[in-house]
Amino acid sequence: MASILKAFLYVQNHPGALVMLTQPTYEKIKTILLPTIRKFFGHLEGSVWEWRAADKEIGFPASGSIIFLRPAEDPSKLRGPTLAAAGMDEIAVGHQDESYAVMQGALRQEGYPTQLWVTSTPDMARAPWLKYRWIDHYLPETEAALPPKDYPAFFAEAEANWHNPSDFITNLKASYGDSQWAEQELYGRFVMVEGIAFPYFNERTHVREMPEGMKTRRAIIGVDFGAISPTACVELVEMEDNRIQATWEFYQRHCTEKQLVEALASRNPKKIVCDPTGKDLIDMLRRYGLPASPARSNNFGLRFRLWGSRLTVGDDGKPGVFLSSRCVNLIAELKHLAHDPKSRGERWSSGLDDHAYDAAAYTLMEFESILGRPKPSFIPRRVFA
Repeated sequence: MASILKAFLYVQNHPGALVMLTQPTYEKIKTILLPTIRKFFGHLEGSVWEWRAADKEIGFPASGSIIFLRPAEDPSKLRGPTLAAAGMDEIAVGHQDESYAVMQGALRQEGYPTQLWVTSTPDMARAPWLKYRWIDHYLPETEAALPPKDYPAFFAEAEANWHNPSDFITNLKASYGDSQWAEQELYGRFVMVEGIAFPYFNERTHVREMPEGMKTRRAIIGVDFGAISPTACVELVEMEDNRIQATWEFYQRHCTEKQLVEALASRNPKKIVCDPTGKDLIDMLRRYGLPASPARSNNFGLRFRLWGSRLTVGDDGKPGVFLSSRCVNLIAELKHLAHDPKSRGERWSSGLDDHAYDAAAYTLMEFESILGRPKPSFIPRRVFA
């Protein structure tokens, strides 16, 4: 509702302005956005504004302003328009970080103060980029700092919404209980929800750079191919003590053949192991002279057990794998992956990214005794069955 009010106020104060409001999907425009507009401004329809169904826009004939209603699920379909302002609702749903970047580039209507605002429930599992941008004011992909004044954040607790029925919050509190879900859903806080796959993963323990002078045995790169989803590459290095160090990652949505080949070639790899289902892409890498081969397995449970064993801290206080701070996507995925409670541990909850996780898992298979490799010298405190 706040986004709609802001948009209508903007066009009232800026005649001729072109504004866009988005929902994650077109279905939500029909079932949420347009009905809410009519709920609060329906008495003005026909006199102040009109719904132009064919163009999916709200026109203001007297002022010449337009509010476009668009789905944000496909960033390529947001390209083109020139806008004065825009508002994106439920931006944590799906992969709207790219859509947000596209919308920023559309704010170029001359003579108008431009602004892009977003609304969402915080979701560290599916959209950690919200916290990076609006709370930390930092882009981990480029290590660039963002000016805090350009990214103010405003928090609203569910109890502050007096439009809710009297027993609404009481019922929600009873349902969520004293959990991190309540912190996220009722109070809008950036927290990690319960049920994550690797609750013992800790950046203070697992994130470090390769120590100077550390002797290594070999480096292998794992690749998880993506089309619409990101393509991920992770380089793991086997150290003298049999521990593993993640040293480099490549993570790219809509990755082209050229981008992937150039990224891999930049590491001068001796061995590359790939998602075994991507036979044609493996053959493509080979044609470019890259030493690519299919991973030994694509089994979900095996990948989970390998990561679980390696992340566990041994009796000497060290885990079996360390991650460079440059592996930002791998770190984020390990922090936020959670099992679908209905899957009995056979799949992740819907919407979670696991591309860097999978890429590194294919490489872990090359180092483990379970697949015919020497047993690591460290002894984990817990081993997943």
